[in-house]
Amino acid sequence: MTEFMSVPTKVTLMITRRCNLRCLHCGSSPEQFLREDMTTNEILGVIDELARCGVFRISISGGEPLMHPDFFTIVDAIMQKPMSWQLDTNATLVTDEIGERLHQLPRQPLVSVSFDGATAATHDRIRGPGSFAAVKRGIAILTAVGLRVRPFMVLNRLNYHELPGVVEFIQSINIETLNVTPPSSCGRAGQHASEMRLSSTELREALEVSLQIADAYPGFLTGPWSQLTEFYRALQQGTWAPGQNVDGTFQNCGAGRGSVTIASDGTVVPCDLSYSCQAGNVRDQSLLDIWRHSPVFKAIRAARGTPLSEVPGCQECPRRQVCLGPCPAGGHALTGHWPAAEPSCMKKAIGDLFQSETLMSGYGKVP
Repeated sequence: MTEFMSVPTKVTLMITRRCNLRCLHCGSSPEQFLREDMTTNEILGVIDELARCGVFRISISGGEPLMHPDFFTIVDAIMQKPMSWQLDTNATLVTDEIGERLHQLPRQPLVSVSFDGATAATHDRIRGPGSFAAVKRGIAILTAVGLRVRPFMVLNRLNYHELPGVVEFIQSINIETLNVTPPSSCGRAGQHASEMRLSSTELREALEVSLQIADAYPGFLTGPWSQLTEFYRALQQGTWAPGQNVDGTFQNCGAGRGSVTIASDGTVVPCDLSYSCQAGNVRDQSLLDIWRHSPVFKAIRAARGTPLSEVPGCQECPRRQVCLGPCPAGGHALTGHWPAAEPSCMKKAIGDLFQSETLMSGYGKVP
């Protein structure tokens, strides 16, 4: 069997499906939840199990986790366990009291905050009226009490032109990184895909601007978009660095091998975008049993190393020899296969910008 961690080292725990925003690029949707949300006692039981398993890190997510009426009861339970934690929030509900209570915790969280535009018009179009002012206020409260904040931007047709403005704002408040990712094809994002997908011209413009930012501020842009930017750079320059996946095999992330997501109804999935790939439910069996024995996870682990020539959506791609393979979450949601590429695969779209060029099959340059 393909190697994997005997227990997950990182778990994302959705404590509620409720959210005060309706973001166009949200990776979740109401139909993914098959049961009612877990009770607070059930959530506390899950946290106990995670500690027994030896999970190193827990990310508290949603929905919007601050909407849970027992949010700090859940946080206090985490404080009793030997694990670090992260809070994933849109920050629009952050108050001075919440900021201070987070600051007073014996182990403060890394706070991942969604931020999707440099202007109210753009941000509010994507996330909802009033969200821009509210998130800036929330970030100000969090940073004022000394919490580590990591802004998270979903780059798309509606906001790509504001990336420099977002970078300027983030730097002005002395935050050192901006995590950027393209939208997925899962959940509500899939319903708005045509509205959010970058055209080839827009994609090239976004990548060129990203290259300028990456060169001016090394290490500032992080996340999947940063990796796509470097992929674009390699194609543009005709080189790629030793150590890349030159054998053309699927090398997915740690989803299902080192990390896992537990949805608010107890459903266990590889990550918070792969709700179509359900491995079990912690209400019915232990997480450890699901992790070690679920046929879904076994299949995911066995898929690692699959030649991209056998991966749906990758077979005909001329650049599969210099690719680590697709993010399988969206591909599975659309095709039912793991792994599979989305029809709107960003790496393929970037490669199409160089469609008149042919990559060599080893380390080298584009002829």
